[in-house]
Amino acid sequence: MTNNLIDELYILSLSSYNAGELPVGSIIYKEGDILSASENLCERKRSPIEHAEISAIKIALETYNRWQLQGSTIYCSLEPCLMCAGAIIECKIKNVIFCVESKKPTREILESNGVFCRQICDTRFNHLLERFFKNIRNRNSAI
Repeated sequence: MTNNLIDELYILSLSSYNAGELPVGSIIYKEGDILSASENLCERKRSPIEHAEISAIKIALETYNRWQLQGSTIYCSLEPCLMCAGAIIECKIKNVIFCVESKKPTREILESNGVFCRQICDTRFNHLLERFFKNIRNRNSAI
């Protein structure tokens, strides 16, 4: 099942990339079910807090009429930022699986709060992020 979730995560990341967003997706999964999925929406919603993880958490909480997601796992393209790590801790997500390590890692913060973290290396995510930042650099150098 993990491979299917990673493939779905890549599709979300690619969709985010094609929309001009940072190519990040997130899926919340529990006991064989996908509770929610989202992609980065910061540019489209003009909001710095519409990260894929936050959006997926909000969808799951609203869908299941809860304020905590005990026992669930969140799959992320990129290691969660500090804001997303805080939300993950507060809503009691049990596991974080990410594909690309962040330049500003939060793994230690998550693990010190009882969240199990694991990185699954999949070069598709690295290449997509590299392409995204290369496009930004090329755009900025043309100005």
